Amino acid sequence: METWRKRVEEELKGADFERALMDDAFAGVSVEPLYAAAHLQGMALQEETGVAPYVRGRSRAAGENWANAPRYDLPHPESLNAALLEDLPGGSNALWLQLDACARLGETPSSDIGREAWGDGGCMLWRMQDWRTAFKGVHLDMLHLELDAGANTMASAAQLLSLAKEQDVDLATLAWNLGLDPLASLARDGMLPLGSKAMKHQLADLVGWCEEHMPKARALCVSTEVYHGAGASLAQELGIMAASLVHYLQLGEATGLTPQQVAQSTSLRMVMDRDVFPAVSGLRAARRIWSRILEACGVEDIPAPWIHAVGSRRSMARRDPWTNQLRASTQTFAAILGGADAITTCTFDEVLNAPSTLGRRVARNTQIILAEESRLGDVADPAGGAYVFESLTEELAQEAWRFFQQIEAEGGMASALRKGWLHGQLKLQSEKRKHLLGTKRLPMTGVSSYPPLGDDAAEVVPYLGETEEAFMQTWSASEPCVMRVKHGMEDLLSAAQEGADVFALTDAQRNTMPTNCDGPTVEPFFLQRDAELFEDLQAASVGLKVQLLSLGSEASAAPRVGFAESMFATAGVSTSRVDDVAGGVVCICGSDAVYEQELATAIERCKTSGARILVAGRPKLEDASVTSIHLRTHIPDLVASLLEVQV
Repeated sequence: METWRKRVEEELKGADFERALMDDAFAGVSVEPLYAAAHLQGMALQEETGVAPYVRGRSRAAGENWANAPRYDLPHPESLNAALLEDLPGGSNALWLQLDACARLGETPSSDIGREAWGDGGCMLWRMQDWRTAFKGVHLDMLHLELDAGANTMASAAQLLSLAKEQDVDLATLAWNLGLDPLASLARDGMLPLGSKAMKHQLADLVGWCEEHMPKARALCVSTEVYHGAGASLAQELGIMAASLVHYLQLGEATGLTPQQVAQSTSLRMVMDRDVFPAVSGLRAARRIWSRILEACGVEDIPAPWIHAVGSRRSMARRDPWTNQLRASTQTFAAILGGADAITTCTFDEVLNAPSTLGRRVARNTQIILAEESRLGDVADPAGGAYVFESLTEELAQEAWRFFQQIEAEGGMASALRKGWLHGQLKLQSEKRKHLLGTKRLPMTGVSSYPPLGDDAAEVVPYLGETEEAFMQTWSASEPCVMRVKHGMEDLLSAAQEGADVFALTDAQRNTMPTNCDGPTVEPFFLQRDAELFEDLQAASVGLKVQLLSLGSEASAAPRVGFAESMFATAGVSTSRVDDVAGGVVCICGSDAVYEQELATAIERCKTSGARILVAGRPKLEDASVTSIHLRTHIPDLVASLLEVQV
């Protein structure tokens, strides 16, 4: 290693080794250019699979693969049904069902909140008839299901399970994840429909009910998706996962559940970002942290965590969406190598509006190809023993544990959310990320690197249109229902089977509360996509033009002309090659040798025309009014200054 390091430093010719070759991947740890056995000194590597701490994954039966679980958030029940009848015969065997904000919050579409919330972020499954429409022709006993109904999980789960009973499905055979995650719901929606006290009892009731009636199912979920979307690093996501799990273990203890019961009934939902090494290591570190927490709680027979790995919407771009498939494939590959139990691959066009038929087909087939042709599921923990993965797993686990301890020092996950401490931490991280994106130290293919020079747009399918508007208008309230006991799942099931809609079920639970059940409210986290930084620039810079003035021969100027064209294309700024300047903005392009002879004269010539002058490269400039542009130029700041001149 020392010999290699010395040779590399000689090749760098004085450049900083850390800056040139260390890739922090913005995961909270750095990825080194070379790993060797020395990196593993002092580490106790796990050799077996299927045993705690499950760094190497859980045991799987021969031929068992992960669940191919597309995301379904299409608002209209008929649109959802059409997508299911296309995807399930096409090779998927699971689904991740997300419900809209009205269902998640228990707010009718005619309420003050509901008028702004209907169709937001998911399916409008409000009545039993909507569920029947959405799942017409779908055999629920033949698929795995991940439910995301926010903090109002029990009401929507009652309707889903009522539908399963209508199909004569034996609930005891279903290994579904019902997905109750109050903390992530609070972070996403900013409120809890029934308040924090009710959520504590709902958690215990749903876990207990599942133990009795759906022993293979998991009632709870710990999801990091909303925090990832708000800018969290991978290490922070893992720390948040740990803090959320501890919070649910504490709630369980307060309501009479053992840590073993809570663990058996909890799944994890982790987000896969675009960097393979940290992403794979992140899933391995998540299992190690899970086991460490349960061990500290005295759990002797630690269960393997069920991990649902989902693609990162944060990494998706609107412009040149075809490059999203590169990122989606990389994320899926990393999820498989990391040992995920269910995987959701992003469609290349899902951030445009609703995913297209082509987008869904490519996403599900990405997993099918990796399973059936590449056979990636045939090897347990292929990352095991590799210096890079083992080292990063250890570093991520340690860094995540430090962040977890910071959260605990703030009073725990719920307190960190309510006080806004977590918001501040993720805002700082998001700003750092934006700076790296703006200077292209964190490049995005098709956005800040190799941007499209033409217009090759994908099909845009409207998310909410006249059909969804008409569906919303058909809603009418069902009859109120009464619960015999607080938070009782059996009562909710009976009421759902009798036709109560999700809002009546929510009100029935609310009416069992002896006092006002309003809970905490927080500022919700919002998705901040990496590409938005440049997409906003492209919208603002319409009409802005830059003239490219070449010095010297065409061949010697070509590299910097091409560089300037690409840089301005990232911000949607049009360029034209000129022989003479007539005001406006001009960028001088040439080689260093030509600059020494001709740059000063060219600058004076451009000044006489009143042009704003830029120079491609890093020549020595005596004139402070002239700006050099180079690989580390902060593009948003540059374009903002050009727009000021234009105004």
